[in-house]
Amino acid sequence: MKERKTISVKNRLFNKINIKGENDCWPWSGYVKKQDGKGYININKNPVGVQKVVYELEKGIVDKNFPIITSCGNKLCCNAKHLLHDIVSVFWNKVNIKEEDDCWPWKEGASPKGYGQFYDRKNVWRAHRYAYKIVQGDIPDKLFVCHTCDNPPCCNPKHLFLGDNQSNVDDMMNKKRKRVGSDCRNAKLNESQVIKIRKMYKTGNYTLVSLGELFKVDCSTIGNLITKKTWKHI
Repeated sequence: MKERKTISVKNRLFNKINIKGENDCWPWSGYVKKQDGKGYININKNPVGVQKVVYELEKGIVDKNFPIITSCGNKLCCNAKHLLHDIVSVFWNKVNIKEEDDCWPWKEGASPKGYGQFYDRKNVWRAHRYAYKIVQGDIPDKLFVCHTCDNPPCCNPKHLFLGDNQSNVDDMMNKKRKRVGSDCRNAKLNESQVIKIRKMYKTGNYTLVSLGELFKVDCSTIGNLITKKTWKHI
C-alpha cells in the first residue's frame, strides 16, 4: 500500500515538472504559493514543497530546520542536481568561485569589517574560517585563519593560513593594515620624540616621571615605549 502511495505521489509530481536537459532547470508548472513563490503539491491533504519531495525521493531526508536552495537561483526548479541542502553544498553556493589562484569572494551577508558570515545550523562562522575548516579540518583553539590576499571576503582555501595572535598582528603590520606610531589617532608622541626619549633614558640622567613631565605624557607611556611594549616598529 505504501509503495502504491509513493508511486502515486511521484506520478503526480513529475507530471507537473517540465523535465528538460540533464543540467537544465526543470520548472514546476503546478500550484505556486504567492507568499514564497515556490511550488507545492498536496500529500494527505497537506501542501508540501515540491523541492522537498524531489530532494527526499532522489537524495535523502530533509532537515526541516534548514531550507533547500537552488544552485540555479530558480525558485520553481525541481532538477535534483540543482537542489542543495547538505551544509557544504549550501556554503560553496554562497561563494563566487573563480580561477584557482583568484580571490573567491563571499556573496552573502558580511560583518562591518567585511568578513562573510555563515550559519551552519548551529553556529555563525566567519565564512573564510568555515572554508578553511571544510578543506583542512578543525581549527585549533586560539588560532586565527589569516588571508595571504588581505581580502576579508575571500574564501579561496589557497589564500588561507593558520596563525596565532602574534603572527596575525605581524601579518597586519606587514600589510600596513594596522595604524602604528604617529598614524594612530590617539598618538601623543611622534617617531622622532620616541627615539629622543629612549636616548635620554639611556644616559641615566632621566627617570620615567621626569621624561613624562618633559614630554607631557604619563610616566606609564614612557615606560611602555622604553620597554617596547608600544612603538615596536622603531
